[in-house]
Amino acid sequence: MSQYIAQIAIVIRDYNEAIQYYTTVLNFELIEDTKLSEEKRWVVVQPKGSNNGCKLLLAKAATPIQEQAIGNQNRMAVLGSNLLMLTHLSMIGYQLIKILNKKTEIIVVEKTIGKFLPVYAVWTYVVVFVFPVLFGYK
Repeated sequence: MSQYIAQIAIVIRDYNEAIQYYTTVLNFELIEDTKLSEEKRWVVVQPKGSNNGCKLLLAKAATPIQEQAIGNQNRMAVLGSNLLMLTHLSMIGYQLIKILNKKTEIIVVEKTIGKFLPVYAVWTYVVVFVFPVLFGYK
């Protein structure tokens, strides 16, 4: 079974402004612009000539939190991931220093790595399931 990414949603402030930017500045083509309600439209663009390539769904921000996320939707996820990795690597580094000073065995490093894996799993759950609810993604 062949898999591919069909569309990626980009949060925008204004539909017409975004269409103008993507079609004139970036030379994309407008694939679809369907009115769904008074506030919402289904706007899809893609680079010219990429017939079966990934398309961009331009989604207008519906909440103040979404408006703050325009241009940096992944910032919280990346920040959280970076802090987790910094903490984990610091713990591993501390154990490695203890090995160099002959105060512990290498198995302690392996256990430190293994014990932190559930923390990564919880963070993944938060990013995949909690962020969409928190930021109102539909």
